[in-house]
Amino acid sequence: MNNINQDDKVILQGNGFSYEVNNPKRTYSGVQVTEERPTKKHRGMKIFLIILAVFLFLGIFIAIASSESFFHLNPYVAVLNIEGTIQSNHSYGDTYNQEFLIDTIDDLMEDSKNCGILLNVNSPGGEVYAGDELYLKLMDYKECTGRPIYAYFGPMAASAAYYISMPADTIVANRNTMTGSIGVKIGTFLDFSELMNTYGVKAVDIDSGKFKNMGSSFREMSPEEKSIWQSYIDEAYDQFVKVIVEGRSMDEATVRKLADGRIYSAQQAMKNGLIDDIGDLAYTKSLMCEYHQNLADCDFIEYIPEEESFSMLDLLNSMSSNARPADAISNKFEKKVYYIADDISLLSELE
Repeated sequence: MNNINQDDKVILQGNGFSYEVNNPKRTYSGVQVTEERPTKKHRGMKIFLIILAVFLFLGIFIAIASSESFFHLNPYVAVLNIEGTIQSNHSYGDTYNQEFLIDTIDDLMEDSKNCGILLNVNSPGGEVYAGDELYLKLMDYKECTGRPIYAYFGPMAASAAYYISMPADTIVANRNTMTGSIGVKIGTFLDFSELMNTYGVKAVDIDSGKFKNMGSSFREMSPEEKSIWQSYIDEAYDQFVKVIVEGRSMDEATVRKLADGRIYSAQQAMKNGLIDDIGDLAYTKSLMCEYHQNLADCDFIEYIPEEESFSMLDLLNSMSSNARPADAISNKFEKKVYYIADDISLLSELE
């Protein structure tokens, strides 16, 4: 190896290479040299890579920790709140969130530390579609996992809220619960035709079929149209009855006798076999642990959706989605079929 001094530099030359070093201090083949120190640019790159690695690690950790089961060191029972009107769409301020409940049940099915579900119900009911979707998801959970489902009825558990509780092994109601209201409604069809005639107002519908605009508020509903709507309601009602027959192990005739739309107190519901016991939420938890010994050491973990941000668009959507079928004044408004207790929430308030 040869070396050539150039001022303060040393150039080491060998077979097919040359190496330039500043401020020689160490010895290579008889020559003292020091390797060139990293520049500020190199030091900055090292710091950047270290920071990037830290953020990547934190991102992976947070992604894992965001799973509900990550913090569940012990076996647990998931407490799902069924509160407010059961509906498919969710707007800002709604207490009920269908998507959250469906996704949560899917996650619970995959979590080996989950030992069961406790439904904490306070709802007047809601949409047929949303109620049946949640009911079927709970049935999937029960059939796939074999884990118990219990239901506790708070101030109100009527119509669709009762419907979605049918997968429960045991139903406990507060002694002041309102339940029942087993039936179906599609809302109120308003007829403004006579009022329009009085003031000389006419409406013209352009449609493609005889029944395309049935339910219009601008003319009287024909008997044939009413029959069509009634057949749709009857089908949903038959489905409701079947779900109760299977869920409560009751005969169909008994269920149809009870399912006339009336509400029941906790005592009346228990007498008619619609619930199993009367007590509070703490009693329901103790009952669940008593009947299922493997739950004795389980935690009860309440699942709550994350808080949402608010915008003016959310307000407008909320105002639109909360409109009830009875508010429709023309056939331009969407009609939905409901398992819902109509305007009985005020009855639960003491004068």
